[in-house]
Amino acid sequence: MGFTERQKSELKSVINEFFSDKNFMETFAVKIADIVSQKMMVHIEKLETKINTLEKQMSNIQGENEKLHLKVDNLEQFSKRNQLRVFGVPESNNGNLKEILQGIFENKMEVNGSQLEYCYRLGPYNKEAKYPRPILATFIDAQQRNLIFNNKKKLKGSKIAITEELTKTRYDLLISTKDKIGKENVWTSGGNIYTSIIGKKFRIRNIEDLNQIN
Repeated sequence: MGFTERQKSELKSVINEFFSDKNFMETFAVKIADIVSQKMMVHIEKLETKINTLEKQMSNIQGENEKLHLKVDNLEQFSKRNQLRVFGVPESNNGNLKEILQGIFENKMEVNGSQLEYCYRLGPYNKEAKYPRPILATFIDAQQRNLIFNNKKKLKGSKIAITEELTKTRYDLLISTKDKIGKENVWTSGGNIYTSIIGKKFRIRNIEDLNQIN
């Protein structure tokens, strides 16, 4: 049943009266604001819950990625356990590179019978280069490799140097450690990075370990 014209007029008058009342409008505005605020808070709480869940998931994923990266790095370093880098050997077309290295090991390092599996220069040849290209030397086993590495001090005074072959991650960490502490107090052994400060030895596994050293 619809309203009569009179009823419509009276209803319109009542509504106009309400909306012309300042107190009513203020109360009405407060109620509307409360309703909107409550609904907004519900949405905000839901969003905060979703954000917290996503942050936890991202943190878990980051942790798993770090663990995976560490495993891959360990495996890669293990694959280099029989290798060394040799610096400062002049480049020459005369002589077999393997025989040249064997001669250095025997004559300069007094290590006879080292079993070198294979070796080669790293990088393309550049006749304008200031220094000879380094050599990657791979030995029959880790024992043979360690025999050479442990006698590298006998090369002191020559232009030849021997270092361990490291993964890129460990090499970058080694450079950062040398930059912070000084290369004279930093060394590697077994593919691991160590430093000595005031007679105390530290192993640097990651950048966090390095940052903790003052």
